[in-house]
Amino acid sequence: TAPTVTVTPSPSSITTAQALTVTITVSGTPTPTGSVVLTSGSYTSAATTLSGGSATINVPAGSLAKGSDTLTATYTPDAASSSTYNSATGTNTETVTAPATAPTVTVTPSPSSITTAQALSVTVTVSGTPTPTGSVVLSSGSYTSAATTLSGGSATINVPAGSLATGTDALTATYTPDSASSSTYTSATGTNTVAVTTPAKTTPTVTVSPSPSSITTAQGLTVTVAVGGTPTPTGSVVLSSGSYTSPATT
Repeated sequence: TAPTVTVTPSPSSITTAQALTVTITVSGTPTPTGSVVLTSGSYTSAATTLSGGSATINVPAGSLAKGSDTLTATYTPDAASSSTYNSATGTNTETVTAPATAPTVTVTPSPSSITTAQALSVTVTVSGTPTPTGSVVLSSGSYTSAATTLSGGSATINVPAGSLATGTDALTATYTPDSASSSTYTSATGTNTVAVTTPAKTTPTVTVSPSPSSITTAQGLTVTVAVGGTPTPTGSVVLSSGSYTSPATT
């Protein structure tokens, strides 16, 4: 009679970069003895002797083609079982996909040079087919952005003024795939640079407001001095008129 041949691959799906373990069980009473051979497409294993009615065959990475592959185990009885059992086969399927690859991450700062008083807009594009999904984080020196979700493969990150140090700063974007892309893409990074300089000095606006606007020599005078600019100026002011000079006031 023909025994029952059961083929159990583990795991049930792999990439072409992964090995596969296949357990073959040959069932019958008495327990069949002999050997099994596993085939799939161009792959054929060596004959493996049964132990307790089963055998484990390790299929090396790259042995199976992409797609839904049929695994066929062929049992051949030995002398002890040949009077009881005929040869028999069993099948199962295995899903084989391409391994995850790193997409291309492009970092585009706008503008390409700023001062420390300016904000920066950075567009991060993650390219691949199909379009990658997931999120990106931008980092440069002590600055790290929040994770930003991709939309159509890209995301825009706004870097606040003062976040980057002066000099030629490297901008590094790190892509992390979500569950929809994790079987297709690995994490990846991309870099670019931005030139950051100290802003040129400008002359602030100084407004002098006396109160009241006219006094007698017997009256004191309150003078408000406003210094305007962006960012807000810090420092001190001195008021002078004729022979009068005030102390420096912060």
